[in-house]
Amino acid sequence: MRYLSIVVLACSLTANIANASTSVDENAGAHFALDLSGPSKVKVGEKIKLNLTLTNASALVIEGGKQPGIDHAELTNGIYVHDAQGHVPQKTAYAQALDGHLDKTPEDIITTSIIPFSVRPGDSMQETCLLNDLYNISAPGKYVIQVRNRLKDGWLVKSNKVTVTVTP
Repeated sequence: MRYLSIVVLACSLTANIANASTSVDENAGAHFALDLSGPSKVKVGEKIKLNLTLTNASALVIEGGKQPGIDHAELTNGIYVHDAQGHVPQKTAYAQALDGHLDKTPEDIITTSIIPFSVRPGDSMQETCLLNDLYNISAPGKYVIQVRNRLKDGWLVKSNKVTVTVTP
């Protein structure tokens, strides 16, 4: 049952947004825009908190379901990272489970309830996530982060890119 709840959570945002309009520009997003922000510089071992703002750019109300609070944007969005050389850091066990690549499944790691939400035209909704929960960011260097959300109709909405410098 918990697994079904997570699947519903992950799919409900994109399914409801996909039904809100007829076309989406791959980079701008006619249904909604994703704005990503976070620290520009952290020390090794510091938590990297990302802030994601979903803004309704359509003339219709966007409805969906998500967990209570604003944490865990990774449940409804893809969080992508690479270093300055283009290499993807190692994913954590949590991220691997979310991807279905471990013996543990998302329902073994995440337990949550789902609450409905709606975002009126022009309004925004905030979500956050800790990048360290998803990727091993223990090596000094520059990391480029982007959030992506694939809509049910196949269109891909991308956030702006954020660069975080990790120092010793």
